[in-house]
Amino acid sequence: MSGARNNPMPEPVLAVDRLRAYYRTSSFGVEREVRAVDDVSFQVNANEIYGLAGESSCGKTTLIRTIAAAIRPPLTVVDGAVVFNFRQQRLDVYAADTKALDAIRWKNLSYIMQGSMNVLNPVRRVQQSFVDFAYRHLGQRMPAFLGLVRAHLQRLHLEPEVLDAFRTSFPAACASA
Repeated sequence: MSGARNNPMPEPVLAVDRLRAYYRTSSFGVEREVRAVDDVSFQVNANEIYGLAGESSCGKTTLIRTIAAAIRPPLTVVDGAVVFNFRQQRLDVYAADTKALDAIRWKNLSYIMQGSMNVLNPVRRVQQSFVDFAYRHLGQRMPAFLGLVRAHLQRLHLEPEVLDAFRTSFPAACASA
């Protein structure tokens, strides 16, 4: 025997298989279809970083929104599968119901849109932005929620005082990104 271990390969954290998502419209009897995501397959393994790059308007944001099951008409998933493996939980996002998807949002699955600094309101403090986009998803009381936010900031090597700042308090390179 060669000494190789018989450990099975762990399942990927994310598996996208033959994903197709098309914008479909019908106006004045004319049907149109834009194949924004067309036969995309890839997987991301544990402890792996996956980058997505492409030209402007090539479908990067549509792909991410489709993977996160955050789409609205006229975008429609035509075929394929998106499966996440969160520790002991396996979830096919297009076979799951709304309750199952809501249970993983912001805990296991989130994404940052293009122009994310534009999301931060310049006349509101950063803490309020965290409350706006994550508080209801985490199901914690406010003190516990803010503790989670502070712990997250610490992992990013940011001081908790950032929560009291306005977006305009950050360096120009950060605020205009």
